[in-house]
Amino acid sequence: MTATLHSIAPAATPTAQTALDQLAYALEQRKAEEKVATDRRVQAEQAIAELLAAHLPEEGTFAAHGTYYAVKVTTKLSRTIDKAKLADVVGLLPEAIFHRLFEYEPKLNLKELRYVHQNEPHFYAVVAQAITTKPAKTAVAVERVAE
Repeated sequence: MTATLHSIAPAATPTAQTALDQLAYALEQRKAEEKVATDRRVQAEQAIAELLAAHLPEEGTFAAHGTYYAVKVTTKLSRTIDKAKLADVVGLLPEAIFHRLFEYEPKLNLKELRYVHQNEPHFYAVVAQAITTKPAKTAVAVERVAE
């Protein structure tokens, strides 16, 4: 997959571009450049993996050395849990083995948390003691509205 960076001139409009238009255009261009760079990096990684394919374990790390570079390739397997099947086999394993294989991790339901925060502040005050809240990365979306 090869991506090509096309130069797209800012939208021509009868009025002058605003500072927001200029910054949005710059962001649009940087995102296009980033995609090209990402595609090229992925292609280079794939080429290295293909070159070393005969040596790679199904899962694990393989190190190779050239004249100028040392390269580590890590192969992974993705595993998911079939919850219905797990319910069928849970009783077939000793409890200690089951708990060694499967971990419980609480997951926050943000929709419900926001509801409780707005509508049941007394419950929110209790649960908020166990939740750390901090600002996340701000997302900016740019869409051309005129050409």
